[in-house]
Amino acid sequence: IYPQDPRISDQPAHPSQTAIMGDIARTGQSAVSIDVSVHAGFPIVQIDILNGPDVVSTHRPYSAADLGQRLRITWQGAEYRGRGRQTYWAGQIGLTHGEITRFERFNHWNHDRPFHQLSATEVAFDVVTTGNYVGCDLWLSSPDAVVDIGSDLASLSTSLTEVPFEGLRQNAGGLDRNLTVLRLPDELTICDMQIHSTIDISPGQDNPIWVRIKTEDGHTAWSSPIYVIAD
Repeated sequence: IYPQDPRISDQPAHPSQTAIMGDIARTGQSAVSIDVSVHAGFPIVQIDILNGPDVVSTHRPYSAADLGQRLRITWQGAEYRGRGRQTYWAGQIGLTHGEITRFERFNHWNHDRPFHQLSATEVAFDVVTTGNYVGCDLWLSSPDAVVDIGSDLASLSTSLTEVPFEGLRQNAGGLDRNLTVLRLPDELTICDMQIHSTIDISPGQDNPIWVRIKTEDGHTAWSSPIYVIAD
């Protein structure tokens, strides 16, 4: 473990079997073990472990057998970095072979723009993202229900049973701009998770290992990275 960045400091390292958030560590191994403990204020949707910008593993508090008749639809991203980066998503969600029995929004901050259920089979949306994400959960009356999501930037059509466990993603250009659909259990209840995972690291460079937690209410929490230098 280095007390300071070895590229700019001559302070010697000290041996250790573990590292915590913020540490700079060097190892001769090609993989490291990571332990994560999460205690959230709302039910957890997923936990991602990243190496730099890349997601290397995803952990969820439920299995495929727990999935219900609930879809999470999310719009996210921006036009580009800097001012004027707003992305405007406007369109409708239509449903066939079923009805919407419950509708809830999350991260809907622009209340002057409509985002509401029109009928048992329609939702209108006119939302803005600037790098964040906004969306809604739909509870559907039938597993055979087909959802059509249409906008000028991205469109997607799928039945409830066709949504894979990892979800569906439709890229829309820009800066990480996309439309995603995720099938969830009808109710999420788990707020605490412990994870033990082993991840590969790349030699000859920094490997910033960090964690991202997404919760049901639309919030995202980030850990600080552990910087791992692989020989």
